[in-house]
Amino acid sequence: YTDLDSMEDFAEAYTDAHGGRFFDIRVAAMYCVAMRRDAYEKVGPLDEQFGMGMFEDDDYSHRMRLAGYRVVCVEDAFVHHFGQASFKKLSQAEYQAIWDRNQKIYEEKWGIEWQAHTHRS
Repeated sequence: YTDLDSMEDFAEAYTDAHGGRFFDIRVAAMYCVAMRRDAYEKVGPLDEQFGMGMFEDDDYSHRMRLAGYRVVCVEDAFVHHFGQASFKKLSQAEYQAIWDRNQKIYEEKWGIEWQAHTHRS
């Protein structure tokens, strides 16, 4: 779709074409997540040391797997996400400072090097 007027028809066709399909994913982006209450109660809330965001979704996905859950992306749902609307208000220097701080928190917390997100081909 190229405009909001055509989004609803696109979303309906897309979800119909992908009914019941899902795949494992390393990191579930936290702008759109659904989980069972018992999973949330077992894993707990987001780690607030990540502040306003960045790396909290990597952290939570890692915690979910450690708790024995799979992290999956369903393909029969459609989400229109206007990427980084809040973070675009920051200067590049402010954004980078938060990124660097939170990447360090993540890596020190888990003792692993962070891996960049990848897209399916």
